[in-house]
Amino acid sequence: MLGFPGISDVAPERYALYLLNDIMGGSMSSRLFQEVRERQGLVYSVHSGAQQYRDAGVLYLYAGTETDNFSKVLKAFLKEVRALKKDGLTAEELARAKDHLKGNLMLSLESSSSRMNRLARQELRFGAFHTVDEMLSHIDGVRPDQVEGLIQKLLDEEQLCLVTLGPVTKKNLPRELSLT
Repeated sequence: MLGFPGISDVAPERYALYLLNDIMGGSMSSRLFQEVRERQGLVYSVHSGAQQYRDAGVLYLYAGTETDNFSKVLKAFLKEVRALKKDGLTAEELARAKDHLKGNLMLSLESSSSRMNRLARQELRFGAFHTVDEMLSHIDGVRPDQVEGLIQKLLDEEQLCLVTLGPVTKKNLPRELSLT
């Protein structure tokens, strides 16, 4: 799992973060899923996520792979991070991510446990409740430059953190990474 410095859930950038997460690895049409799983076939499971707290957070990338593919997966992750930083996101990616998030929000309304969890998180994090219409409006209101700003801020390789489960040695790390 690769981790990047994050932002808190009360930060106004949180909707841009939700979209960045969706573009990076939050759906089957995401960059990581398409490249690492579909094109290269290196993993069964790959995704990104945002873990947020009141005053801090992390954007992470996750992959479940065999030891033999570990270095290839890390290289693919770094390639996608660098491409996103260099080239930015496309208008199509942003539109697809917005539609995906709004669709998931609407589907979550069908589950009473999802609704109650959302309300509890809002109370704990904001001390107030946000209506579905407000959340949909915030998602729609995210501009490309807001996501681009987060890309530059959060996908900082100098802040990169690597967490693994399983054997990792210098031998199966890409040359550009080192163990310290």
